[in-house]
Amino acid sequence: MAGGAGSAWQAGDGRAAAALREVFAWLSGAELARAGAACRAWRAAAGDPALWRRLLAARAPARTLRALRRHRGSLSWRQEYVDLHARWKLRARLTAPGDEPLLHAALADGGRRLAVTSEDGLVTIWDKDADGTWSERCGISVREQGWARAERAVWAAGGARLLVAGPLALAARWELLVLRVSAGGACGVLSRAGCSAGAAGCWARPAGDAFLSLELSRLAPGQACTTVWLNAATQEIQSEYAGVTAPLLRIYNEDSGHITHAVVVEVPLEEPLDDDAVSSPTDDGQLAPGEPYYRATCASEARGASVQTLVAASYGESGIVRTWPLAALQPPPLLAAALGDLRQRRRAREHRPSPPPAPPAPPAPPEPDEAAVRALCTPPDSACRLHAAVLGIVPHPGYERV
Repeated sequence: MAGGAGSAWQAGDGRAAAALREVFAWLSGAELARAGAACRAWRAAAGDPALWRRLLAARAPARTLRALRRHRGSLSWRQEYVDLHARWKLRARLTAPGDEPLLHAALADGGRRLAVTSEDGLVTIWDKDADGTWSERCGISVREQGWARAERAVWAAGGARLLVAGPLALAARWELLVLRVSAGGACGVLSRAGCSAGAAGCWARPAGDAFLSLELSRLAPGQACTTVWLNAATQEIQSEYAGVTAPLLRIYNEDSGHITHAVVVEVPLEEPLDDDAVSSPTDDGQLAPGEPYYRATCASEARGASVQTLVAASYGESGIVRTWPLAALQPPPLLAAALGDLRQRRRAREHRPSPPPAPPAPPAPPEPDEAAVRALCTPPDSACRLHAAVLGIVPHPGYERV
């Protein structure tokens, strides 16, 4: 009777369901949940509210049962049983300054540091003390940077740097801020970079010395691509705060889906990398069409060990998650030392002769078709289509999963 799809126990009629409920009445909550995962008929029988009400009545305190009787018409007995046995414990209540709602929270340093963003543009950092209590370490208002609010935040390894994304107050675009959280409890801005509306960035390396930003370009009606930029995380030694950036790769926006999330993960290599897998920038610093732009700092050590992989998710009616293999990400070398300090560069600009008038602009080229736009982009290594929009991607610690 325990056969395949034609088994009487999987028929779902009244006799089989009644027999299953009689058997399931002897099971514990965990056993009943596992039985409900066997097939559709068993899931329907295991979802009988009477079974979960019996289990709940044997364990719930009298006060809980009185509340359940008053609201039994709108309750799920199974969910109430799960909530009662989840054993969640309230450890602390963290409140943001003001009455604005919280938007995002991110943990770092093994769960000992927490970043909370709120609707009023405040980014608050909390630290957990040795006795388990949380205390506010520092805070910063992104509205002072011209932002409307802070939408997302992600920590670098160690919890010393925080990458924050959010929309500008007076422009339809987003920016990324790298915040430094010192041991003494001070927050400061290390760098900032632009990105498209709704497109957050991610750390390029766990140490937090480089990050990625996403920039959408519409090249023709219904044809768009997203450029992934590699940014240095600090601008403290850059003249005029000019960030060090380099194009990493271009991504074709499938189904007109805007790429909103990205994460870099380490994936072990089953086979050694080919010599052609690592490319270098051209002499003029431009991105070669159809090729990724990355630099391998320790290519000989990286081969046969692991490779960094960019995972990007598109937000649309149906989500798409795609991956691209990368090598060790390294921003381009600094040019400030070769060009002189800020005073010398300003003096050179003041004595620079006026340029001749520009010739008339040539006629605009025709808009590219889909094949031409795809030729500018790097095809993914793998892709997975989903049935719903992607709200976020998070790497699973210790596994090659997201």
